[in-house]
Amino acid sequence: MIKSLSTSTPFAERATYMSAKILNYIGSAVLVLMMLITTVDVGGRYLFNSPVLGAFEIIEFMMAVLVTFGFAYAVAYREHIGIDLLTSRLSSRVGVLFNTATSVLSICIVFIIMWQSLVNARYTQVGGYASQSL
Repeated sequence: MIKSLSTSTPFAERATYMSAKILNYIGSAVLVLMMLITTVDVGGRYLFNSPVLGAFEIIEFMMAVLVTFGFAYAVAYREHIGIDLLTSRLSSRVGVLFNTATSVLSICIVFIIMWQSLVNARYTQVGGYASQSL
């Protein structure tokens, strides 16, 4: 993990790490807000028989933000979990090729998910679909 960045670190790298850190702080704030909304929703439902309208949909959107921002931080600071059961037995050159291939595959999967999310969002918008509670 990169504890501190020196002044000799290139600007783009410093900007990437600072952006990831800011996104992580925002994600942490979103997590706290999610917990508060859930607590108010459950408390309102059981104590006053009045749940928070649209709480489920709001939590869904917040979860997407939380995961995405946390993922950006984990990748930038190399904090993601890896199991090297197979790669530890490979030579360093083959290990680098394997890691490169899995990184490219991961990027492709993220782009496919993003593309399909945009297609689904457009379908929902054009179809006029909306949440009952929102």
